[in-house]
Amino acid sequence: MPDLMEAWFSLYDKAAYPLQEYFLSDVFEGPSVFEEDFARSVRCLEVYHRVTKGGEYLPRGVFNDLVGRLKDAAHDVSERSFVAMRMNFANELTLKQRLEDLIAHSCGLLEMEVGRRPKFVRRVVDTRNNITHQSTTGEFFSPPQMAEARDILRRIMRANILRDIGFAEDEVQAALVRSPEYARGGVRYEL
Repeated sequence: MPDLMEAWFSLYDKAAYPLQEYFLSDVFEGPSVFEEDFARSVRCLEVYHRVTKGGEYLPRGVFNDLVGRLKDAAHDVSERSFVAMRMNFANELTLKQRLEDLIAHSCGLLEMEVGRRPKFVRRVVDTRNNITHQSTTGEFFSPPQMAEARDILRRIMRANILRDIGFAEDEVQAALVRSPEYARGGVRYEL
């Protein structure tokens, strides 16, 4: 038990914001529109992955050298500013890659649940982009599908928290199956 508590506080030190969003959003904010619940769940997972697992394409120094060479190749100040702005987050993993990594780290049960839904992760990203940026490209969840996807995303978050504080995959699966949220889960809509 002391190791579990130490692991929890260590995780909280790294991931306070997404953990607070995950655990406290319903308590303090109460019910909200399904789009916001969905977007909050995606945001929690994205930030949680960033602060607990990182995720860059290139080592920071190599990336900074590349950006420097691109800026040097620019013809004027406006092009250099453009390169700097566009490359600001270019070294970070995409939301799709982060979600896929979190699913793989969760447990086999969730991997199977997501695997039964073709293009689930792609549709999560497209729907989030539509909500956040009013993007018109991609395939979006309908409101009922968005509610189901949100439940799956919350299970992915819960599984990753449990795995990250030291629970084995079989223990995580057992905890998910026992939860009321999972009991009402299953395929309600074709995602």
